[in-house]
Amino acid sequence: MRFHMLGLGYIPTKKKHSYCAFTHRCIRLANILKRYLGHEVIFYGVEDPELPCDEAVTIFTNSEYEQFYGHIDPEHQQIPCDMESDAYRLFCERAAEEVGKRKQKNDFLLAMVGYYHKPICDPHMGDMIVVEPGIGYGGCFAPFKVFETYAWMHYVYGRLGVENGQYYDAVIPPAFDPDEFPFRERHEKGDYALFMARIISRKGIMIALQAAQAMNIRLKVVGQGPLVNDDEGLAINPADFPLAEFYQRAVGPEERAELMSRAAVFIAPTIYIEPNGNVAVEAAMCGTPVVTTDWGGFTDNVLHGITGWRCRTFDDFCWALRHCGDIDPKVCREWAVENYSEAAVAPKYEEYFQRVYSLYTSEHGWYELTQDRPPITWLKKHYPCTVHSRSGAHPEKVTLTGTFTGWFIPNET
Repeated sequence: MRFHMLGLGYIPTKKKHSYCAFTHRCIRLANILKRYLGHEVIFYGVEDPELPCDEAVTIFTNSEYEQFYGHIDPEHQQIPCDMESDAYRLFCERAAEEVGKRKQKNDFLLAMVGYYHKPICDPHMGDMIVVEPGIGYGGCFAPFKVFETYAWMHYVYGRLGVENGQYYDAVIPPAFDPDEFPFRERHEKGDYALFMARIISRKGIMIALQAAQAMNIRLKVVGQGPLVNDDEGLAINPADFPLAEFYQRAVGPEERAELMSRAAVFIAPTIYIEPNGNVAVEAAMCGTPVVTTDWGGFTDNVLHGITGWRCRTFDDFCWALRHCGDIDPKVCREWAVENYSEAAVAPKYEEYFQRVYSLYTSEHGWYELTQDRPPITWLKKHYPCTVHSRSGAHPEKVTLTGTFTGWFIPNET
């Protein structure tokens, strides 16, 4: 199959920007389609993208990108997705034209960022198979849609007033490369909790700070944005949180992996309904227990009491931080790799795209019967075979009092 993948005009598709969920999605899906499944991939975006493809079509040269967006430092502030700008309109016009030069019958056109890519897709809607392959945003338009989590699919359906299920919509989680997230056992971890997100109120920054302070736990705060922000209602004084260390910037893949793998616990108290919450999966891949709110994508990717804790009150968050030692790092890693690695996610995309493709190539469409059909396993989740709980009656249960120094437990039996 042939896939035309639409990238972003406002941020280059580079691995160092993989903290951007859309950049991450482009890189990982291209890797799945090209390297795992062997399909043809044509990518459209800023010059010199860092992803596998058969052709990289330059929509913005590096010099043009610098002209439009060079005044913004993506490490320290989020680049705005301004869909009223001249740069955006130029990107869409060029991309639509370039797609038209290359499209063939029954090619897929992948709108990676929903309505951002709609002007590019509209001229080709009749003769290409338009798919939104990773919906983690509020609005969608394509005939075929893949959502990141079931929680988000149902949220979007409710928001759009969709009351009937759609046969050719699906839920496929984002994919990750386990090699980018080193696993560390409990005794190899540090003595800090980690918050890694944009510094905005709705990411729960104040909950993280207050809970860590109440439990006397060191907290590393990593993310873009100022600590004092009237628009966000934030006025964080570092002197009020002496145990917190503020990075105030995004970090690249290597530093992110080191921080996550060394953390004793990862806290993501997002207040809004999180579509997926990639950081929860990334932390679990490192063997780091996750403490989150109890809604949105976290209900899909955090196994309560097994890979972390989902919370609803301040007392819940404090309790969860004290009891993160009850979570077995090996189980976290097993859960994340078995369900969210590229190797695990690739067959799901293959099954999905084959199903959609058959609507255009088979005689009977939805009613088409397949000889020697393989088992329907693409929706299957793999759960940890064993759970090594240290809660309740176990004498070696870990509790946290004061500033902790790690989670080493001498007797693992």
